Amino acid sequence: MPNAAVSTQMGSFLDATDVEIQKMLDINYKATFLLVQEAVPHLRKSKGSIVILASYTAYDLSPIIGHYAITKTALVAMTKILAKELMEDDVRVNCVCPGLIKTKFSNSLWSSDEKRAADGMGVKRLGVPEDIADVVRFLLSEEARYMTGESLVVAGRPCARL
Repeated sequence: MPNAAVSTQMGSFLDATDVEIQKMLDINYKATFLLVQEAVPHLRKSKGSIVILASYTAYDLSPIIGHYAITKTALVAMTKILAKELMEDDVRVNCVCPGLIKTKFSNSLWSSDEKRAADGMGVKRLGVPEDIADVVRFLLSEEARYMTGESLVVAGRPCARL
């Protein structure tokens, strides 16, 4: 599945505006739902798989990016609901929750001091897109044929689960 996300507000959770929250809901949650809705008829025929990309922030909530985290938590819930709804159609639905990945989207979190950002990781490095692609590839493969409704946190460090 393609992934698009925005984080339009950083700072106090209570300072978010309606416009900021709505944009995150539209892009981070609603766009994923609408894409899945369009793909499901084809996946039912092909017995395909869906992998939703959320974020480790679904499990490691931070008030500074609280509304972003809420939209990602909603994707984890969407994964579980879809997995139950599509089981009888032999369509598996799983989720990957990336941590800090070295991308343009997360540039502001690591570019000024990459070593400091990496020191916070248990594996002492930032993630790269290939780290996530490998997990997605696994979830789409026959090796994951007995998995559905799961969310895998790929964050380079321990992350508490709800």
